[in-house]
Amino acid sequence: AFADSGAGVELLEIAWRPGGAAIVEMVEMVYGLNLKHIHLAAQLGLDVGLLVQRREEAFGYMTFPKKHLATQTLYVTRVHLPPLQHMATLKSHKVPVAGDIASGEFYCYKDSLGSFVFCGDREQVSRDVNYLNAHYLVQVAPEYQP
Repeated sequence: AFADSGAGVELLEIAWRPGGAAIVEMVEMVYGLNLKHIHLAAQLGLDVGLLVQRREEAFGYMTFPKKHLATQTLYVTRVHLPPLQHMATLKSHKVPVAGDIASGEFYCYKDSLGSFVFCGDREQVSRDVNYLNAHYLVQVAPEYQP
């Protein structure tokens, strides 16, 4: 779902695909639309009236994929997550823990080296995304020693 210049909503894609990001969750946070239910209703031929109520001005996400080009198994050895209270627009996140496998195929944003969703004021979302980008760190190595 994307807003057009008239602040309306157009459903441009409903898909489940490798990679991606927390788009389904983000659309529900921002517009109150459950894309999984809408997709199911469309497959069943049901006409679903859409009640769209924009709840947030802006949204964004960051997903850090696994090291998919690695030739050996890599493990997370350290995760540095900056203080969350400095990111007021961060609505959800998932980060790995030391010992998790950091290499291999990247099938879904839930299987990554970090996934973050931001919603709120446009300038604050931008600040929070930049802050996270500057301060989030995942170190990996071929061996993990607890």
